[in-house]
Amino acid sequence: MSISRTVGLAGFVGLLVAGAPAAVAADDTPAHPASGTWTLSTSESALRATLDKAVDDVAQEFNFVIREIARHKLQGATKVCKTYALDVQAQAVTFACDGKPPAVLPRDGSPLRTQNDAGEPITGTAKVTASGVVVTWKGEVGARTNTFTATEQGLRLAATVTGDQMPKPLKWTVDYRK
Repeated sequence: MSISRTVGLAGFVGLLVAGAPAAVAADDTPAHPASGTWTLSTSESALRATLDKAVDDVAQEFNFVIREIARHKLQGATKVCKTYALDVQAQAVTFACDGKPPAVLPRDGSPLRTQNDAGEPITGTAKVTASGVVVTWKGEVGARTNTFTATEQGLRLAATVTGDQMPKPLKWTVDYRK
């Protein structure tokens, strides 16, 4: 891998997710299974081990000369919210991460143009399934897809980060409870 691959990694590190208010159905229809306020149920040590393994899996694909730089950049892309508030409504999906201002994405998949935490332009889309929500953020050099799926135990987040300069996707899974 070249140094340009590592430099390209910096661009997608800012693709971090914002979040949304608690779920309340506007009428008498039942709330979507992914709607609600969710708290991380994975222990800090288990989470760190999961993220380290995911980062190491991708970092090993880089040339040994730049591997540590790549590892540092990849770790920056593994932001995990301690709480999510999701509200799946008829026209929009609203979500908030760790009490930050909510993002409201059209449920029909229309793009929302905004900025990430680093002030870089990104586009977000949402897709609603019977048991979950898929939120994708795309920037100039990469993307992050968060797939939220309701389970019997709570909510599972499967995150995937891709980038123009990455040898393969960075993937991890964490669990949340109400």
